[in-house]
Amino acid sequence: MDRLKKNTLIDNIEISISDAAPKMPTDISKASVEQRIKMATKLMDDALGMSVSNGVSVKDGSFNNSRLKLGISDINLNSGEYFTDMITFDRMTIIELYHGNWIFRRIIDRVAQDMWSHGIAIKCDTDPVELENVYKRLNRLNSQLIYGREQARLFGGAASLIMVDDGEEDLSKPLNINNIKPHSPIRLYTTDRWYGLETSTELVTNFKSVDFNTPKYYTFYLDNGDSKRSTQFTRVHHSRVLRHTNRRTVRMMEDRLMGWGLSELEHIYQTLLAHTTMNMSSVSLVGKSLLEIVKVSGMRGMMSGLSMGNSGAQAQLGAQLAAINNYRNINDLVLIDKDDEYDRKELQLNGLNDLLQNEQELIAGAAEMPQVLIYGQTKNGLGDNATEMVFYAQTILGKQEAELRVELDKLLPIIFKVEGLEVPSDLDYDFNSINDMEPDAKVNLINSVAGAINTLTEAGLMTKETGLAELKQYSAITGFGANLAERDLELAKQMDQQSGEEENELSGMDLGSNEPQVGEEQPEDNLTDDYAEVKEKVLKNKFFDRKKRK
Repeated sequence: MDRLKKNTLIDNIEISISDAAPKMPTDISKASVEQRIKMATKLMDDALGMSVSNGVSVKDGSFNNSRLKLGISDINLNSGEYFTDMITFDRMTIIELYHGNWIFRRIIDRVAQDMWSHGIAIKCDTDPVELENVYKRLNRLNSQLIYGREQARLFGGAASLIMVDDGEEDLSKPLNINNIKPHSPIRLYTTDRWYGLETSTELVTNFKSVDFNTPKYYTFYLDNGDSKRSTQFTRVHHSRVLRHTNRRTVRMMEDRLMGWGLSELEHIYQTLLAHTTMNMSSVSLVGKSLLEIVKVSGMRGMMSGLSMGNSGAQAQLGAQLAAINNYRNINDLVLIDKDDEYDRKELQLNGLNDLLQNEQELIAGAAEMPQVLIYGQTKNGLGDNATEMVFYAQTILGKQEAELRVELDKLLPIIFKVEGLEVPSDLDYDFNSINDMEPDAKVNLINSVAGAINTLTEAGLMTKETGLAELKQYSAITGFGANLAERDLELAKQMDQQSGEEENELSGMDLGSNEPQVGEEQPEDNLTDDYAEVKEKVLKNKFFDRKKRK
């Protein structure tokens, strides 16, 4: 066993454990402290070497016994070892897996699609009719944005050149958003971090920018359509680039990644290998589950002839087995000589299905996806997947906040300008949940919210303006009330003011003087004691009667 030379310090004595053992005096009591420590260290080192070569060692959660070919000594076993050399840097392996393994491809593509497919809910003062044009423009870019996210999940990072007309021919200059021509086309040219893209070492130092501490310039390898010079390198300012990144890692590794993220393959690679190995082993096991035995007289001599290279023995054995197979039929009838014997052994594959199911669960856990989205199966019915879908929706929302928000913060203002709209000062947005409610559930929610708002406004505990705002807030979930505009809120505010004026008018009404008129009898004293209470009842009755008539 190769051993590295290690140094340690014990009582200020430097020792190399690979040094030869020092000679000890005959009387050990006369040995110096240094000699005793070196001798003890050498004995410990030798014991360690013997234990590794003759016994079982533990390494990264794996076991090993070289004599019995168990653990990591099994050449057919992929042991669980972890390395600092990340597979994110192995671009060709990632591409081969993406093209050859349907499970890995679905993990990459499905999450990227779900992150963009349900869109966003923009919150601003822009007229809903004009805002609808912004949604349409964003939807047209949906496929290009999904592609950028797929490349980022594959390779850890990608970049999209925002191709929009702002009147500037030199792309190395900042994008002038105020000069963007209304209704001009907008497209994205996307490439992954490895192919056709270079980044500058100069970083964005403006801490107010969404691109702070990222490369200031990107060089894209573009095809300009010229037959003589089919490609060109284009230097682009960071304000014209959408930067797609995937999972983050520790700061030390981020420097190695040059600010990009990790490939999605990084944390599922060994689980994916184990899953593939299990599937291949299962196929091999099924093929060997039926063992047929034909006992033929003189087989030992025939095998000896085969070992000596006797072509006649080989031809004889091949012809005999071919004849048996040629006359085998669907009724499981085998023709052999009466002196020969035929036997068959069947291997029971109990538990194999449970092992395969367990591997599928591990893959789904590593990918942070429900099994039904990866394998397309609903073994226990759709109802059992409801909880998984809720957790998956929360996972997607977390990824959107971490990875998509920075992209939309840059892209949305550009889309507003392309549509000829001013960028709202209160521009904000939420990501729509991928866990859609059933239509019946939406109707019930609408009825419940509308009923609660109506009850509170009738009781005078909520204004109509506040009730309308509450209804609009639920529109992101139910879809009802999405077209409420500023004029609707203003109308509700006017109705609240009118109701307030009517209440003040009723409360100030003169119900008559307390002085008796001529010819009227003087009321008795005991009838005037409850005057204040009677007045209050009259006022309330008139007020509510008036409201009912309206």
